[in-house]
Order: sequence, then structure tokens, then C-alpha cells
Amino acid sequence: MKRIETPRLILRNFKESDIHDYYEMLSNPSVSIPNGSVPLNNINEANNQINYLVKAKKNYAVVLKTENKVIGCIGLNKDALEDINTRNLGFVLNEKYWNHGYMSEALEKVIEIAHEYTDRLSMIFSNENRKSERLAEKLGFRFIRTIEKKQKTEDRSTQSEPYYVLELSRDNL
Repeated sequence: MKRIETPRLILRNFKESDIHDYYEMLSNPSVSIPNGSVPLNNINEANNQINYLVKAKKNYAVVLKTENKVIGCIGLNKDALEDINTRNLGFVLNEKYWNHGYMSEALEKVIEIAHEYTDRLSMIFSNENRKSERLAEKLGFRFIRTIEKKQKTEDRSTQSEPYYVLELSRDNL
């Protein structure tokens, strides 16, 4: 994906050297569980995921310029309902950087260029994840329906998750 800059951030492809920042972010249950993932247990698990991210080039590493540190991840991946005209806009942010507007800043830029990849974006997140819900609504996504999804948590429970969509058009960009 092409490199993007905002006033405070650089969005770029992942590099193998991002492994420690990535592990720090996704070993935290407060970050990984609302994201629908099991927390990373060790650096080897992070290494497997980083290797995938480096090769796939479908995800942005969100780098804070002042620290030259990966603080988040944004992906344009397969839609949860498998709509071929829709890309899921998934994101995760290191808890230390919550409530500073970093993810809003990054997502706004990704949405600006998303029409190059797709006609529509979707978001899906844990039903209890009010921060993501507010962010989706702030960015103009509209609620479509609730879907049942098997979580990647240890108990493998099924949870209701809201599904939001943003139609992309040249007029909106």
C-alpha cells in the first residue's frame, strides 16, 4: 500500500523491525480482546504475524513521527460478510496512545484514498467496544446490522458484533 503522512503520523507497510512495537501492542488484552484476538503470548507469535504483514502489504503500520514507533495498525482486508465490493477497515492502537486522536487522524487519511481499492468500507468490532463505535459514526459509517461471530478468545464464545458501512464516492472525498 502506498505510504501516507499526516501531521503526526506515517502510515507505511510493515517491516520486520516493527516486531517489538507490534508485540507490545497486541500482547495487551485491553487491545487484543476488543479487536477479536487472543493476546500474543510471546515474541514468536508476533514474529509469525509480522512476517505475514510484511508479505501481504494490505495493512498499514501506524508510526508516531515524534517517537519513530509503531503505535497501531490499519488494514483494508476481507469483508466480514464476504462482499467482494467491500473492504473491512480494521484497526488497532496501542493502549498507551488512546484518546489523543491518532486513530481518527490516520483513518481519515486512509478513507481519503480507499476508493483506489474498493467501492465501500465496512467496520466490525466487539459489541462492547464503544470507542470504535463512536469512531465509526464520527467517520460517517452507518450501522447496517448485527452479526454473530465466533470470537478468537480463549472461551471461543459467540458474540453479537455491529456491522457498519461507508459508501465511497468521489463526492465524499
